[in-house]
Amino acid sequence: DDSATDPNNNCDYNVADQDIDNVDPDWDAADCDGDGVTNGQEIVDGTDPLDDCNFLTDSIDTVVTSTSDCDGDGVTNENEYLDNTDPQDGCDFVTASITEPVTRTFNCILSEDPLKVYNTITPNGDNMNDYMVIYGIEETASNNITIYNRWGVQVFESDDYETNPFYGVSNGRTTINEDENLPSGTYYYVLKYVLDGERKTQVGYLYIN
Repeated sequence: DDSATDPNNNCDYNVADQDIDNVDPDWDAADCDGDGVTNGQEIVDGTDPLDDCNFLTDSIDTVVTSTSDCDGDGVTNENEYLDNTDPQDGCDFVTASITEPVTRTFNCILSEDPLKVYNTITPNGDNMNDYMVIYGIEETASNNITIYNRWGVQVFESDDYETNPFYGVSNGRTTINEDENLPSGTYYYVLKYVLDGERKTQVGYLYIN
């Protein structure tokens, strides 16, 4: 019987059969879906205690054990908890923690930043969007950009983007061949620079089409 549940497992139940007014404190304190929010708090929040992607981030009050990647940024919820990033914000992640395929894209550019990164390139030789454009980069005193694929492998680095921009070609890393045209897909960049004496960092995504 597919509907049979385990009477010794308080997280194995049919929602339709549950009387939420008669659950015991142990069920309230448990976290059946591993999203870091207790069952009781999920009921208060109106979220699903059995869905590890249906929760309020502000309600996380216990260890996250879910290995899902709810925001599609390539970092599991569990690792986002360890990194102190938001598992529901695709722009809030640590690049080195990417272990899953990136399944969504986000515009992570901060509008108040004086540098504007145009994050789609089509390197086909037609002189339109052939390289990653960063408006305002010439105003920086120094800059460094590193680009990673969706598995967190570094594929490009430049210490002077004005003279060495990214055309969708790897400039040589241990697992990527030098001068290799990179395949279409989503990549991530970390841009560090000094502007008006202040050190700044931008993190975002780049799409090669």
